[in-house]
Amino acid sequence: MNALRHALRLGRLLVVLAVSLLPLIANGQVITGTIFGTVTDTSGAALPGVTITVKNNDTGQTRTVLTEPAGTYRAAALSLGEYEVRAELEGFQSTLRKGITLTVGREAQVNFKLALARVSETVVVQAEAPLVNTTESTISHLVDERKIRELPLNGRDFSQLILLQPGVTMSRNSNNSANVGRGIKISVAGARPNQNLFTLDGTDYNDALNNAPASAQGLMTGVETIKEFQVLTNTMSAEYGRASGGVFNVVTKSGTNDIHGSAFEFHRNDRYDAKNYFDQQKPDFKRNQFGASLGGPIVRDRLFFFGSFEALREDKGITSVSTVLDDNARQGILPSKTVKVNPLVLPYIGLFPRSNGRVLGGGAAEYISIFQRASYQNFAMGRFDQNFSEHDSAFVRYLYDNSHMDELVLFPEFPNLVQNEKQVLTAEERHVFSPAVLNEARFGVNRSNPREDINPIDPHREIAFVPGLPFGQIQVTGLTEIGTDRNNPRNFSQNLYQLTDNVFWGTGRHHLKSGINLEHFRYDGFSDSRSRGRLRFATIETFLTGTTRDFELAKPGSDFERHYRQNLVGTYIQDDFQFRPRLTFNLGLRWEFVTTPKERDGKVSNLRSINDSAVTVGDPLFKNPTHRNLAPRLGFAWDVTGDGRMAVRGGTGVFYEQPLFYLYRSPIFRSVPFVDRGLTSKPALPIDIGKLGSGGVPDTEPMPYNLKSTYTIQYNLNVQRELPFFGTVASIGYMGSRGHNLFGQGDINTAIPQTLNGKDYWPTGSPRRNPNFGTVRSVLQGFHSRYNGLTLGLEKRRSNGFQAQLAYTYGKSMDNRSGAGGRLEFRNGQSRTFDPYNLDLDWGRSDYDVRHNLTVNASYELPFGKNKIYGGWQINMIGTYASGVPFSPIIPGDPDRDGSTENPGRPNLVPGCNPNIVPGGRTPDHWFNPLCYSWNPVDARLGGDAGTRGNAKRNSLEGPAFSTVDLALVKTTPLTAGVQMQLRFEVFNLFNRANFDIPINDPDGSAVFDDKGNRLSDAGKIYTLVTDGREMQFAIRVIY
Repeated sequence: MNALRHALRLGRLLVVLAVSLLPLIANGQVITGTIFGTVTDTSGAALPGVTITVKNNDTGQTRTVLTEPAGTYRAAALSLGEYEVRAELEGFQSTLRKGITLTVGREAQVNFKLALARVSETVVVQAEAPLVNTTESTISHLVDERKIRELPLNGRDFSQLILLQPGVTMSRNSNNSANVGRGIKISVAGARPNQNLFTLDGTDYNDALNNAPASAQGLMTGVETIKEFQVLTNTMSAEYGRASGGVFNVVTKSGTNDIHGSAFEFHRNDRYDAKNYFDQQKPDFKRNQFGASLGGPIVRDRLFFFGSFEALREDKGITSVSTVLDDNARQGILPSKTVKVNPLVLPYIGLFPRSNGRVLGGGAAEYISIFQRASYQNFAMGRFDQNFSEHDSAFVRYLYDNSHMDELVLFPEFPNLVQNEKQVLTAEERHVFSPAVLNEARFGVNRSNPREDINPIDPHREIAFVPGLPFGQIQVTGLTEIGTDRNNPRNFSQNLYQLTDNVFWGTGRHHLKSGINLEHFRYDGFSDSRSRGRLRFATIETFLTGTTRDFELAKPGSDFERHYRQNLVGTYIQDDFQFRPRLTFNLGLRWEFVTTPKERDGKVSNLRSINDSAVTVGDPLFKNPTHRNLAPRLGFAWDVTGDGRMAVRGGTGVFYEQPLFYLYRSPIFRSVPFVDRGLTSKPALPIDIGKLGSGGVPDTEPMPYNLKSTYTIQYNLNVQRELPFFGTVASIGYMGSRGHNLFGQGDINTAIPQTLNGKDYWPTGSPRRNPNFGTVRSVLQGFHSRYNGLTLGLEKRRSNGFQAQLAYTYGKSMDNRSGAGGRLEFRNGQSRTFDPYNLDLDWGRSDYDVRHNLTVNASYELPFGKNKIYGGWQINMIGTYASGVPFSPIIPGDPDRDGSTENPGRPNLVPGCNPNIVPGGRTPDHWFNPLCYSWNPVDARLGGDAGTRGNAKRNSLEGPAFSTVDLALVKTTPLTAGVQMQLRFEVFNLFNRANFDIPINDPDGSAVFDDKGNRLSDAGKIYTLVTDGREMQFAIRVIY
């Protein structure tokens, strides 16, 4: 411990020195490239004082540096594009190296060997980018403009290309809503999806919930706008903060000295599509994506412009399979008995449509319907670049994205109205002070505003629980929940203002970077929480008889509007130290912290301890631990053979997750006294809100007051080898991480258990820990994670018209909680932690744990008819295989009698029975064997109706595997000089594979029993797919 304290003191001293010496960046997102190298004579002796001129062939911009005494030079922070580098020294031949392409984050090594000059002459050498990275320990991958443009992308969503990299997996069973973001949920080396960081031209680009910045449809559009992007998967340098997962640096296109652009139309029609597994008839489907882009010079070599526009118009039919009452049950006739239907529930029974599918048993049957989902999106971007001189350049870019969608959530008459608006502004200036010192200053604004509302035309107001409001929600265990989304309307507006300054300084063998990053967050939001009421029934039988389980309501007058303000400050220093010509050390230290959030109108409260009799109103929301967040980074890169063809790289680092809005949003919107929400057990029908809650206690949602810093330790070891054929590189690597003090959620106001023979039990009616409150859905800390992954990569550089890449990951991601919220991020997750006072009972596979993940992508230009009318054909493909994600068997309600209906119960596993093995084989109707589970037994000596915990493990069941192949056939025809027409035919899910979802039959997950001990008839039954059937797309694209 003493050594650790001394190390922390030393780290703080280094940070103070770094800040005092250099004004630098904390979130130094790399959106540029670097050219460096060594100049020697023919004997290998270093040549100092050589003039190195670096020229961007696209814009004409130049940079001049001189070699140092060791013959080394470095030109940092260069704009992306194609370069040529000239080396000149009196008495030696001038040498020009051409064809050097700088991509985002690339450090291009360009060495020169100058010969004595007999006459004035220049030697021209064609360069080629090295396949092996011999200078950096960070594990990163590039997705270039050609891949973005050519590979088949469903919805033209370029974020799908992130999944082609080793160590990156996707949970296809994730939820998409305004609560958790609508983009794809990507796990990088075992990290949670909201621990990733997206940047756009260096500006933080995450949405208001810190997830992928997608549209209402879940798409990241802008294929014609994006030049390339970089995927960083492990052990990032000290430039990167705020993220403890992966980092995705997106760079937009800019204008050049040549006019260039495109115009396009992509069309889909159900006429050419196949039915999916659940379609009784093929739903209607029409989609059009169209737009154009244009860039070029305003003043040659000085001022450039680029702009783009893309629109989406879609009308898509979606087959929905729900569980409703069968015709007999509507009359009270159940398989085991006949009951009298309570007349007061007849209006609620009438909400459920009549079955038109199979009878499932137990009074339940299928209802199959088609919901037409209308959506649109408008996306636009404009950018200007200015070269003031060889020493000064700048750009400004503005992006606008507005989208809308009608989303099916429960039944067709209860849709969500989804809207998402994004605006991102970036302005940057780079100044070269000397050949060794360069400064980069950037200002950015990110406005993200996801919104959701309910159907304003509600046909069921006459039976609403709250007069004057739309109908609420009814949940019956064994049936699909019906009604409006209990958390809508909700509106999360984030305005992020970011100021960044970076300094690059090269001296001898040291290449230093340092900087400061300032961010100001303004969160303005509204999030409803059951203001229309939620009525629950434990079984189909109790629903028919009108015997309620509970009713939850946020009473009229509750205030759901909040306005929070928070700041982030970060600084770092990074030294890439060339210890030997073949060995480089990457050394860094980062210090980053956030301020305690402030609510504009003082609406702050927190139940600081479960033993407190009342909440504490007023600041602070929590004690802030982040000022001690020092994050060291250490790595190495070894050029094994000395010729740049084989490298061994490794590194480790500490990465902090800052307590921002997405982690504490639930408590701030739902805590007393500003929200008066309570749960009434077994209320009589009809519901009379005027009589509810008298003598009752409120629910609240606090968070830990004594907060701890959340951090992840990452580490990797990686070997790259260039193979002796066709420009191919192979890689094998290990990536690992450990997460500490992670966030989760659970009801902490449970009853204190009694113990017999070492087993906890709860007699019925056991009082809660704090009688002043009902449910206390608290943000929790203390969760942890562990990831180990083997990655294999094989990539062939494009030559002779052929390019290919293979990425395989064998990973094992374990944790006791996979998301910060409730059952929001992943539909295969559980709503709350099993036992908030014994978190390790939930230790198991992560919700996003994909053991085997294989992706292949390739492009091939057919070799015949080049520059002929019958030539110009190309085939592009993406293939994916992923093993299934895990899920848990649950029992809804309060089967263990601990007083909480929030924390899910679990059944007992029958000894010797494997629920993942189904007699006769797995099918969508019987994905797991429910007979392997039994109701939680109660020791007879306990007496009464006592409850115990089941022993079935979290995420012990495995869902279906995923596999798909997408294909594009492209014909490119020259029209005139510099103008081409491209016809595209694309097929998604080429083999029409039914990729099944996990079996979900309850709002809380995959239920085996109801909370009365009745086995559910649809346990283990799958109702949905994670992909559509085979779809075809036709496109025309003009390129100029």
